[in-house]
Amino acid sequence: MSTPLFVNARAMGKKHTGVERYTAEIANQLNDKIQILHPQKPFSGAAGHLWEQLFLPMRIPRRGVLWSPANSGPLRVGNQVLTLHDISVLEHPEWFSPVFAAWYKFLLPRLVKRVRKIVTVSDYSKDRIRLRFQVPGDQIIVISNGVDQHHFRPRVRKEIRHVRKKYRLEREYVLTVCTWQPRKNLHNLLSAWQQVSIRFPQLELIIVGRKGKVYRNQAYIPLPVNVRWLVAVSDNDLPALYSGAFACVQPSLYEGFNLPVLEAMACGTPVLAANTTATPGLVSDAGMLFDPRNVEDMVVNLEAVFEDDSLRSKMREWGQERASHYSWERTAEKMLLVLNSSR
Repeated sequence: MSTPLFVNARAMGKKHTGVERYTAEIANQLNDKIQILHPQKPFSGAAGHLWEQLFLPMRIPRRGVLWSPANSGPLRVGNQVLTLHDISVLEHPEWFSPVFAAWYKFLLPRLVKRVRKIVTVSDYSKDRIRLRFQVPGDQIIVISNGVDQHHFRPRVRKEIRHVRKKYRLEREYVLTVCTWQPRKNLHNLLSAWQQVSIRFPQLELIIVGRKGKVYRNQAYIPLPVNVRWLVAVSDNDLPALYSGAFACVQPSLYEGFNLPVLEAMACGTPVLAANTTATPGLVSDAGMLFDPRNVEDMVVNLEAVFEDDSLRSKMREWGQERASHYSWERTAEKMLLVLNSSR
């Protein structure tokens, strides 16, 4: 009898961003090869961690293998594969709420020593995990995120017009997709945009995302001219929003992967992104990179792309070609190999 495979799906059932999308996409690909375990109703915060630590282990048979895809897992289960997307909470605890940071400071050093294998999503994250926890390199497997090429693809003008009308996007716009949290570096982006708007007053900056619940409180600053915040954007609308954008800018200070960059490239959107952490390895030479801590460097790169139609056209092609190398099917196949090897 083969050893059963289980997924710790505490993070499923939420809006499909980041870790939640990762969990749902791979679970969908693995389908009947795994058994999904989740609480009877979605939990968040302390209640979710309580279920994960106390109740989830009781549902794993002695010979079962558990995959925990969302940066945490039960300490009582040793026969476990943990996906650790990044360790920003340990390297920059000042970005997170004190309680959240303290919990992960306690949990992660113990968990990484307990599990069979650690999966992460980039070479950058592997290096940081290995150095932080002194984990042997062969215990950490890099499996990149994917992108749904059927969903995130260049959309036709009719779809773009529909979405622009739905969200009242009457002018050309530049898109950024993120939660409101310190590492996303929106303060510097908004400072840069105030300068860029002087030369390009016809462009509007559209920020798509929500305020994160586990991050250190931040004061919302007044939005500059030509900036709008869209909180409730349907996942079905996102590809057309990307496709209709003049460009996509992602100025994050720290990323384990940077999924919005990949989704934008798959939709044929010119990408400008920060030259820090894992993002350069993903973008490679398919987009423009800037120093996210230097507002002037951000301005120079934004203006260079905005004023050059030929460059934007080439960036669309480069981005689509780059994104074609990533798929959730490949990600799931590699994950299944790791899970099977842990039986």
